[in-house]
Amino acid sequence: MKIYSVNDLVENVAGLIESKENFIVNVMSGDFSLPVSVLEKEIEKRNMTCRVYSRNRGYVAAAASLITVLPALFNVAHNIATSNPDYILGKDHIDTFLYVEYKKN
Repeated sequence: MKIYSVNDLVENVAGLIESKENFIVNVMSGDFSLPVSVLEKEIEKRNMTCRVYSRNRGYVAAAASLITVLPALFNVAHNIATSNPDYILGKDHIDTFLYVEYKKN
């Protein structure tokens, strides 16, 4: 998969989503809000759906389970609400990559 910077993503998002290719965004700052927002807006503009999740959620869930069960319930509800999405956006908080995968063929 090709790797893009956040700036490259912002400039080329329409073409990337239109081509339905899989790619990675290098989120060097660790702040996923801008690239996720840009992608969600472009995907939804095309009447498609996406699911955003944390690729390292096993580590996050283990820590969260010590605090509350609400994150687990939210995760189940989110997965049901976004079943069979066109795109999956996987946030890797350890390596700061955002994996963008087109799932419908």
